[in-house]
Amino acid sequence: MRSNSTAVFSFTVICPCFTFELVWNSIIPKYAAIDSMLDQINSCLDNIEERNEALNGKLHELLESNREARREFREQLPPPPPDEEPESAEH
Repeated sequence: MRSNSTAVFSFTVICPCFTFELVWNSIIPKYAAIDSMLDQINSCLDNIEERNEALNGKLHELLESNREARREFREQLPPPPPDEEPESAEH
């Protein structure tokens, strides 16, 4: 085992540029794979953001629709008789 590490060390001393090139060439595909995964994640997050914005818009429309329906419902209710107190005040 020692002879292998000595050989690598000797090789590094003899030709450091070639060793750097070997290491660099082995690292580049890993970074490229990570970059590709990050691109895919970014694309998914963009998709989620678009869906979130669409849902948020629909929820605001629904909220406004509910407010309008409650307003219309209250307008249709007859007013309480003036001589009676509301039930919540009696209890």
